[in-house]
Amino acid sequence: MKKNIYKRIMMVIWIITFLLIIGTAYAYFSSTLYVTGIVNLTGTFDIRFQSATITNMTELESVNISDDGISLAFSVKLALPGESDTITYVITNNGTIDATLDNLVVTSESDSDVTFVCSDISGDLLAGTTKTGTITVTWNENSTSALKDVNFDAYIKANQKV
Repeated sequence: MKKNIYKRIMMVIWIITFLLIIGTAYAYFSSTLYVTGIVNLTGTFDIRFQSATITNMTELESVNISDDGISLAFSVKLALPGESDTITYVITNNGTIDATLDNLVVTSESDSDVTFVCSDISGDLLAGTTKTGTITVTWNENSTSALKDVNFDAYIKANQKV
């Protein structure tokens, strides 16, 4: 009878040990670690146009930077087909966070007689630095129109540098 009790105790110990090993192995191979938290960043993201000028600007032409510095509004008068005007602008990162610029986005009324060519400003714009770019507005030399008034806006697309 003592052998029977001893065998039963040993069997229970083996079953418990086996279950512990199986449970530990399962937990080891199927565990997922979830980490949650809150990150507080300090700094400012402040990309804006600092200045803009039109080459050979006449009294009929204008360039205006919006109050928030995010967009430019231009009015360009072209007198002859084939004529072009160039707008030179400076973008500044006044913030404390580095930025990555996309190309400048130009919006205007749909006009197949006018083309816009923007210099490539894409890339890094570190905090406290500036970048200079140009927009060239050209009236198609094969146009039959008598005069071209071109009004357009340009705005910056930028993201926080990662």
